[in-house]
Amino acid sequence: RGRRKMRGAWWLVSVVASSRGFQAGRVAVSRRGGRGLSMLPEHLEEAQQLIAAGEARLLDVREPNEWRDAHFKSATLVPLSSLQRGEVPDDVLQEQGSMRFYLHCAGGIRVHPARAILEKMGFVDVVPLGESMSELYMRQFDEIAPPSTE
Repeated sequence: RGRRKMRGAWWLVSVVASSRGFQAGRVAVSRRGGRGLSMLPEHLEEAQQLIAAGEARLLDVREPNEWRDAHFKSATLVPLSSLQRGEVPDDVLQEQGSMRFYLHCAGGIRVHPARAILEKMGFVDVVPLGESMSELYMRQFDEIAPPSTE
């Protein structure tokens, strides 16, 4: 039993470690009978519902190479490095006063400076998700899009 728990913990570590580990971890976890955590905390359930209803958007603040490896179907790529240069996609700028924006990244860290930058740009309803991408996936927050070849 101890080894099984350790093996499961190892997969979780590999999921968090990198995008490639995320893919490997996803496959390994699914072989064990599912993605694991199924219940969403209230704040994630609300985010999921608002995104599905078109009342909010999910912004992925990871970098393009991470996006190509794996990303959520409902997400829009807005890299932190682009935000730091003052670059925001036009479609995101056009919705800044009428929509809530949820931010996510690989580990729940980059969302905080991204929020500060967006707020300085005049965005008023920006919510950073502190959960890692792997935790969001394990909680079935969204599906992973097929790998991008861009």
